[in-house]
Amino acid sequence: MYLTKDRVEKVIRHEHHIGNDFFDVSKANFSDYTLDEIVEKSKGLIEEELDYDFEDKTCAIVGSGPTVFNSEYGEEIDNYDYVVRFNLARTKGFEKNVGTKSDFRVVSTKSYGYIENPGYEKHRFDFFQSLDEHIIIKPRADNMWRWFVGGLINNIDSKSKISVIDVESMNFISREFKNMIEPSCGLLGIIYFLNYFKVLDLYGFDFYETTDNIHYFEKVNYNEKVPSFNEEKDYCLKLLANEKIRIH
Repeated sequence: MYLTKDRVEKVIRHEHHIGNDFFDVSKANFSDYTLDEIVEKSKGLIEEELDYDFEDKTCAIVGSGPTVFNSEYGEEIDNYDYVVRFNLARTKGFEKNVGTKSDFRVVSTKSYGYIENPGYEKHRFDFFQSLDEHIIIKPRADNMWRWFVGGLINNIDSKSKISVIDVESMNFISREFKNMIEPSCGLLGIIYFLNYFKVLDLYGFDFYETTDNIHYFEKVNYNEKVPSFNEEKDYCLKLLANEKIRIH
């Protein structure tokens, strides 16, 4: 399900071998570590499994859709045993709607490793440096690791644990859908955390039904309507009918 420490080491060394520019100290915000030091520090961050006591616990999956403003669920969300968020979602300034607690964060390599992403107002390359969460990396479907390694180098001294989803595991999910190239972070989070919890409570999931404003915490220059989003919604409605999720 997740990459081993040895597999992550191979990815790092391969990216160094092919000339990944993030190893240039001027590119990322880290001290001038050697390749071997980067590998060893990375191994200290990587977790091959989610080793937590999930039995009989509750879990809130908090999406970034603007419908979170429809209700003040913040206190309710913070009362869950575990809270999962996504990418660069903020809580400061939105506490009454989304709460403050954050245990896990499912993150695309785009959010993790892009130095600039001008279409997203709140994108910051250094956002993850200050977090103390368990980061779950959603890889690219094509096995391109440049941005993952760049983000890893940039956050080499962070407190957050990191688990990296195996590409084939993710692509197996995609093949179950007609139009999907890769699942969204939201869907991936739901599917993976259903391995640990009997039922999940979803907040802030709009399923991209409008592209006018897709994130509650920022303005996004985004007008793409991806066909698989409708498939993701239909899948979640099936989970709802089977009492695997509750949508708030």
